[in-house]
Amino acid sequence: MRSVISILLLFTGICSFSQQYNLEILGIKRGLLHSVVTGIDQDNQGRVWLSTGGGLCNYNGYEFNYYTTKDGLNYTRLTDVVVDEMGGVWAGSTLGINYLFGGKVYSVPKDSVGGALSFSRSTNGIWVLSDRGVYKLGFYNQRININGWPLPNSDGLDISAIFQDRPLGDFIFQTTKGESFLGYKGEFYKIINGDYQRIGLGKFVAAYCCFEDDKNEVILGTSKGLYKLIDDKPVRIDHPVANELEIYKIAKIDSVFWCIGRNKFNEISVYGFTLKSHSFKRRIGVKNGLPDLPTKLYVDHEKNLWILTNNGIGILKGVAFTAYTKNDGLIGNKIWGVSKTRNGYLWIGTIGEGLSIMTPNGIYRYSTQNGLPDNYIGKVFEASDGKIYVGTSNAGICLAMYQGAGKGYRFRRLPLLQNQELRIDDIIEDENKILWVATSKGLYYTKNGVQFCHYKLFASDTGNVFIQKLQIDTIRNRIWVGTRFNGVYYIEQNKVFSFNEIGKNAEISTLLTDTYGNVWFGTRNEGVYGFNGNELKQIKEADGLSSNLIYLLYADKEFLWVGTNLGLDRLSIHEFLNDSLILRHYGPNEGLPDLEINLNGVLSDSDKGFWIATNSGLAYYQRAFDKINSVPPVVSIKSVLLRSQKTNWRMFTDSIDELTGLPLDLKLRHNQNHITFEFEAISFKNPQEVKYAWYLEGLDDTWVETKSRQAIFSSLAPGKTYRLHLKAANSDGVWSDEIVSMPIYIAPPFWATWWFRILFVLVLGLVLYLYTSSRIKTLKERQEELEEMVEQRTVELKEQLSIVDEKNKQITDSIKYAKFLQASMLPSIEDLKTYFTDTFLFYKPKDYVSGDFYWFFHYKNKSIFAVADCTGHGVPGAIVSVICENALRTALRDQNYSNTPKILLKTNRLVVDFFSKSQKSIIDGMEIALCVFDHNTMELEYSGAKMPLYIISDGQLVKLRPDIYRIGWDNHKVSYTSKKVKLAKNDIVFAFTDGYCDQFSAENGEKFSSTRLKNLILENYGSPCFLLENKLAQTFEKWRGFNEQIDDVLVLGIKI
Repeated sequence: MRSVISILLLFTGICSFSQQYNLEILGIKRGLLHSVVTGIDQDNQGRVWLSTGGGLCNYNGYEFNYYTTKDGLNYTRLTDVVVDEMGGVWAGSTLGINYLFGGKVYSVPKDSVGGALSFSRSTNGIWVLSDRGVYKLGFYNQRININGWPLPNSDGLDISAIFQDRPLGDFIFQTTKGESFLGYKGEFYKIINGDYQRIGLGKFVAAYCCFEDDKNEVILGTSKGLYKLIDDKPVRIDHPVANELEIYKIAKIDSVFWCIGRNKFNEISVYGFTLKSHSFKRRIGVKNGLPDLPTKLYVDHEKNLWILTNNGIGILKGVAFTAYTKNDGLIGNKIWGVSKTRNGYLWIGTIGEGLSIMTPNGIYRYSTQNGLPDNYIGKVFEASDGKIYVGTSNAGICLAMYQGAGKGYRFRRLPLLQNQELRIDDIIEDENKILWVATSKGLYYTKNGVQFCHYKLFASDTGNVFIQKLQIDTIRNRIWVGTRFNGVYYIEQNKVFSFNEIGKNAEISTLLTDTYGNVWFGTRNEGVYGFNGNELKQIKEADGLSSNLIYLLYADKEFLWVGTNLGLDRLSIHEFLNDSLILRHYGPNEGLPDLEINLNGVLSDSDKGFWIATNSGLAYYQRAFDKINSVPPVVSIKSVLLRSQKTNWRMFTDSIDELTGLPLDLKLRHNQNHITFEFEAISFKNPQEVKYAWYLEGLDDTWVETKSRQAIFSSLAPGKTYRLHLKAANSDGVWSDEIVSMPIYIAPPFWATWWFRILFVLVLGLVLYLYTSSRIKTLKERQEELEEMVEQRTVELKEQLSIVDEKNKQITDSIKYAKFLQASMLPSIEDLKTYFTDTFLFYKPKDYVSGDFYWFFHYKNKSIFAVADCTGHGVPGAIVSVICENALRTALRDQNYSNTPKILLKTNRLVVDFFSKSQKSIIDGMEIALCVFDHNTMELEYSGAKMPLYIISDGQLVKLRPDIYRIGWDNHKVSYTSKKVKLAKNDIVFAFTDGYCDQFSAENGEKFSSTRLKNLILENYGSPCFLLENKLAQTFEKWRGFNEQIDDVLVLGIKI
């Protein structure tokens, strides 16, 4: 008798409404201004406006912005809010009305309209229901216009002194056709030219709310359910859910009506139902997620349902996932094994909390306290003979035996390693009625459910193989066996074979065959493998999978579902088999109660969906309600910052958008060229996964994708007009239309304007004229004195000038010819482009000829290139460069264009030998970066004599350090090493001489430095090489200004 009583005490009733939903709760901890939320509306920029007990706020999915009495509100206890057609925000209070437009608050005192209770958007303004009457307000020419009518009787409305007890059943409403209705003390009126036409609802029927659906039909919520208005006559809507409710608020999403209703038990909840099909029923209340009793409903642009309460907001983001937890009668929330028996009972095992059996009439709950052998239940299986087997984590396999109505089940451990701690992970039955059991100590089978035999997978299998998952493959007539640490096997015609396509290092956690005959393997460390009978493919984190730790696999006709420790991923099977990977992730934002999916805890519910085990309850997925969010985010530019600071743009332009406060046309000075755009794209479904794409017209037309909500542009070139192009995508990849910012013109400095240049020329001409006139007068006085002297010296000067001109011409011709000779020595840049994707070269000798040179030669499948800096510049440097280039060429040829250390050693010896003939200490030589690139292996060999080499790969800069010996040192002291690097397509390799880095700035006298040069190349390496080359030239000239160039400059880069 005692056991019967204990079972009855553990038996709890459950109904279809008792489940958890995908509710996001917004409260004070999330940033809500006040817990009591009285009204809601959404503006054209997507922001949701909320009237609360502490003031007005808006929400964009990330943060809240607040408006209180400090900002001009007449009172913080707000009663309702509405956004008008112009984007202005009206907020009512018991002390009147506030209107927020363009950052400014306008107020209507209580003396003019009374205490505002309810709003409705109207043509060119709003309707207001107050405790004094009905008013129509509009905003024109910076003024609020008011028209009012008294209430149908003189009693007036009583707004309770207790804010939370304010009346919620009185309303004002206008349809899209312009018809206006009033709900007042339970009576329903149509407003025609300020007169009230009463519409009778019947005896004892009170009107509480009014709603217009997507068919422009007017629906009434009443004390007797729903009514529809047909030709101004109310007709009751007969529905089994609605008929039992007093309905206070109505919303509609597609075909589903959502209502706030009170049932016969005086319980207030949100009810969801469809009029055509009575099978869809939902109930959301305090017991399953709401923070308090619901007071108002609102549907945003993405069809999320906002439920206002006196203790925060609940946002219902869809009903694809619902969940059952301890609050709904389950014994625990850490769900593990899930199974459904033929009588329709749902068996729900947990991790350490026991077993729940969900029946149409209630839930049985078992633990070790009332007969369950172990609280860890990972598998429940019903055999063809009706016997139910329960797999535990510590007590082996048990038989569940039904004791009769009201007595529940009794459990008996079966004699499989009965005296040992044994874990059961899977149980299956083959076509011969043989049960196969996956255990932590090997694979076992039984023909009678009593005697169990060990099945060896290999010769040394003595019962220590951890079997994780079993799967019957009806297409290949085999049983797949997944082990934890020993790989995959399959049994075919009573013979065991090793599936060697997957290595032994893959820790198998689950496996599955789909309806197309593909076999899928989940692992704990290598993601998912798919096998179609001929080819094995892998999917891992790098391919977009949430995690490589896989806990379960489930396949329907279209998708493979992958449960991980970081949520649930959905993979299109057809696309994957056609070498295309389409993944969609499900987490808490999509309704999953927890990211942690538990091992093999999944159960099919035919084509409707499936049950899935999580650490926060049993989730139920319904495919019919899983819809791609086809609504793009509402994207807008929030603000424009100057030098990263908020700016009053009225100081710069008179053209200002009154609503947003943003400039419509902006002109800035040349030094006001650091601009930041702040923007937002509102998608309440999953705001953290919103992506942005932008480009700045006038700077670059390449779209940049990011999750950042700002774009920063510094040092914008003057004399140009810029516009930001912006768009955004929601978490399902649906992009919004492109928007374009206001034009921003950066004016050139005054000295670069045409008028200044003309004025400068005129002033300079005048100065020259005055100066010339003065000098002419003085010169005339001395002219006569000089004429005789000039005549005497003319002959001598002509002879001397003739000699000088001839010598100068010879020297100049020699230098120009030397420049020609040196240029012919240098390889053509086009030769490099023949063998590489692209190149950039910035080569600027200080004089006609240079001591810097670059070198290139292609030999068989190898390209040899070098950057060198010889001692000196001009003619001396050029002579040294010819000597060193000749030595390098000879060394390369002698070494057969390979082995860069020996090439440099040979080059050094040749240079030392040449200069040693002078019998003086050697001070001439060169620094060099020498590379040999193998096009077949994509391997680069580098050796450097005091000149490093840089590589940019995947956006990361790598420096290859040179040896400390330059070319030209003593033979006995020199040694060179090489470094080999594997390169990839589009990697950048570059080197440079010290001329660029040592150049002094015209502004502050600083050297440019190698750090600035490396950062300049790193920031622009993604651009085409000709643009990078132009950037190097422009930056150098801007830095040098009017300063003298101090050395030869050479920067060479190659894109692989």
